[in-house]
Amino acid sequence: MKINCYKTNEKYPKITTYHIMMNNKSILLDYGVELKNRDFINTIDYIFISHEHGDHIGGLLSEYKLLNDNVKIFMTSTVKEILSHRTEITFMEFLEKHVVTLCFDDPFEESNIKITFYQAGHTFGSACIFLEGEYSLFYTGDINYASFDHLCSYDIPYSLETDYLILDGTSLSKETEFKKLSLSHLKKDAQKIRPYFINTKPDKAVIIGKYLSQTFPDVYYEDDLKSYLETIMKAGYEPFCNDKIGYDNEDSYKNGKGIYISSSYFKNYNKDFSISLHIASEDIKELQYRFKRLDNVLIGHCYGLDEEDGFTILKEGSNEVWKV
Repeated sequence: MKINCYKTNEKYPKITTYHIMMNNKSILLDYGVELKNRDFINTIDYIFISHEHGDHIGGLLSEYKLLNDNVKIFMTSTVKEILSHRTEITFMEFLEKHVVTLCFDDPFEESNIKITFYQAGHTFGSACIFLEGEYSLFYTGDINYASFDHLCSYDIPYSLETDYLILDGTSLSKETEFKKLSLSHLKKDAQKIRPYFINTKPDKAVIIGKYLSQTFPDVYYEDDLKSYLETIMKAGYEPFCNDKIGYDNEDSYKNGKGIYISSSYFKNYNKDFSISLHIASEDIKELQYRFKRLDNVLIGHCYGLDEEDGFTILKEGSNEVWKV
């Protein structure tokens, strides 16, 4: 199998876009980078989006007008809804025309390719993508394993077997516990500092809110998060929008003593809330149980692994890989 990989243009570039051929269809797994080859863009038949983070969808946002008129884009309804609240009218019209929404664990067939989405746990509506055609390929996208919270963990059948596994978005040099460290620090700070202001991405804001509300009675979301919360509630994530957390509708943060969370306010107070929702080195043990074997794992944007660990590290550009 041939797989072409494309890196983001960031301070620390990483592969977030993969091009494959399956059943004579040109397929992109995520579209996080601008594809400079315009002719290539026009040949794409299917695009599978794992989640809405910019490094996985940025290329689609900037280049969607260059795609051919028959392209189909697969994502969860939650991702589509989140995107529709954040983007320009013409892109929303494009989504309505080209997007096919899939539910978790519900197979869908297109061009003799069987497509199944599984919960990835990385963010709300994020999906692992399983394609079965002339060969089978499982693309994790960014995934998280959190044994303490089902909704913040991937959910993959133990019986699943695949010819190729593309493992993406990992920090395998660190231990699993690092995921909780920044949350613990937030809790300590919030006990000492009042009012306490938090500004971070919407999905992290909601996860922080849920965590802090378990300890503190005075946690509030600012109005800029309201549409995002309504979207994920419709998608079945009500536990993250519990009634312990209020809405600060009247800018009470100006005189209040609570914990105030926003995705656009309080930038002067913003710290790096580097809450990781990726898998870590200890989680590989869990993956081994899930897949039974890891003899043909292709590594995308990961940290802490090399060829000596027995994995195939994908490089930018063209990669030839063989089924073991």
